[in-house]
Amino acid sequence: MKCKLLLLCLLASCGSQEREVWTSVAMDGRRRSGFEIVTQDGQIVAGFDGCNRWAVSAQKDMINTELEECASDPLRAAYWALVRDGGAKPVRQERQLLLRRSGHQGIFIPKQ
Repeated sequence: MKCKLLLLCLLASCGSQEREVWTSVAMDGRRRSGFEIVTQDGQIVAGFDGCNRWAVSAQKDMINTELEECASDPLRAAYWALVRDGGAKPVRQERQLLLRRSGHQGIFIPKQ
């Protein structure tokens, strides 16, 4: 029992945070649901652009994604501006996560 408790304490102290899934409520000042991001250790590691799921690859500067053709959507373009190339730095404000980058802004809440 002591070994199990010690292992749990050691794992908790490693600094790795849980993966959290966030869903959009607004993009560029307009109400918009359907986009998702997944954060871990303060970084965006995966998401859903309303059409395709994606995740950061183990290879540097690569992402893995589905390849469904998506309808043209300026808010989807704003989403990708926020998450591509390592993504905007997520900023927590109460129960929201804000992303700002390249003149775009996304507001996300925890996915239930």
